[in-house]
Amino acid sequence: MSETKWTPGKWRIGDGQHSNSYRYEVETVSPRGRRIVVARIPTPKGSPEQATANAALLAAAPLMFEALVSVLGCRASGMSHSPCNECTRKIDAALAAARGAP
Repeated sequence: MSETKWTPGKWRIGDGQHSNSYRYEVETVSPRGRRIVVARIPTPKGSPEQATANAALLAAAPLMFEALVSVLGCRASGMSHSPCNECTRKIDAALAAARGAP
């Protein structure tokens, strides 16, 4: 993912308890160990579950990108219509993260 322009690293959900205006933060850690906030997720009125789902989906974005790049790589190398085992594993991990699984 070094060719991308977004914040590198594994994104995760952090608590947004530093402010009343947002519930979660999507964050990563720099190579020097510094916390980097990628995004802040507000709580839609009356829907903390939706804020949780939004944060999980956003935090999974780098994994989803990596899975899609892998699938395209398999297709470019002449593999069949079905993704290879490695691609399937990445897709499953990205979908689980987007659904909020640890």
